[in-house]
Amino acid sequence: HYETGNRLEFMISTGASLNELIEFLKHEIAKISLQLTNLELIQDTYTNDIQAQKYRRANENISKHTDKLKEEVSELRSRLQLLKCEIINQFKNAN
Repeated sequence: HYETGNRLEFMISTGASLNELIEFLKHEIAKISLQLTNLELIQDTYTNDIQAQKYRRANENISKHTDKLKEEVSELRSRLQLLKCEIINQFKNAN
């Protein structure tokens, strides 16, 4: 397996014509373009997949729900603190 640069160098050193060099480069560019297209298709498969979109939405819903639960827990703590103070005051007043 030879790299494109090595083959091009070899062609130049053996006296290949300009047309042969141009054809060689056209062929190499076409191969690289095909490889890029395949990579883009693979990327689309993983990034635009319906399952990935569902997963993203589910994560967003979980985050919203978690934030809501944190707010509710904070409210409950505040209410418990108030109730604790009321109970202590009532206990003091009863004695």
